[in-house]
Amino acid sequence: TSVQQKPGPSHTEEDHRHECEHDVYAESTFDSDIHTHREKHIPSSSDDTTMSEEANNNKAGGGMLCSKCGQRKHKDEFTKSQSKKPAAIRKCKECTVDPNAPNSKNDDAAPPAPAPAKVEDDGAAAAAAAKAEEDAKLQAEEEAKAAAAKAEEEAKAAAAKAEEEAAKQQAAEEEAKAEEEAKAAAAKAEEEAKAAAAKAEEEAKVAAAKAEEEAKALEAAKAEEEAK
Repeated sequence: TSVQQKPGPSHTEEDHRHECEHDVYAESTFDSDIHTHREKHIPSSSDDTTMSEEANNNKAGGGMLCSKCGQRKHKDEFTKSQSKKPAAIRKCKECTVDPNAPNSKNDDAAPPAPAPAKVEDDGAAAAAAAKAEEDAKLQAEEEAKAAAAKAEEEAKAAAAKAEEEAAKQQAAEEEAKAEEEAKAAAAKAEEEAKAAAAKAEEEAKVAAAKAEEEAKALEAAKAEEEAK
């Protein structure tokens, strides 16, 4: 009686089984090495979970698992910021930029330009410029008022000084005129006194001559009377 032997597994199935066993062995060895390295060199923190998840995700084929599409992809398919996130929230580049992807927040998209802030800055700059212009205008007006008031005070002081000088000059002129008049009156009085003195002297001479003649006539008549 011939014994029929069951056909052995095909070469492909056996190779696949060996590969799976090798992957399990590599996974356990890699996890053990990671755990030992963490205990020796890395302090306990929230980053331990990320490193462990990355180790689990990288163990098969050196790729990372995307939490959105569920595909394992090469690390180059993830951004630096996404590659540092835990596997539970890590997303590949395609899922982060796809607006139709469910719950996609486009984490790595560049923020929009702050146009309102720029407009606000422009408005603030315009307001500051307007305020500076208004302040300069007010300052110029104040300076003009101060200069006008100073000029008016100086003009008043100059006018008062000129008026005082004019009064002094007028007083001097009047004093000189009075002096001239006094001198003229004195000269006139002196002339009149001289004339009166001369007249009185002349009258005195005439009276003396007359009195002498009368005396002579009287003596002559007396002498004649005596001669008789």
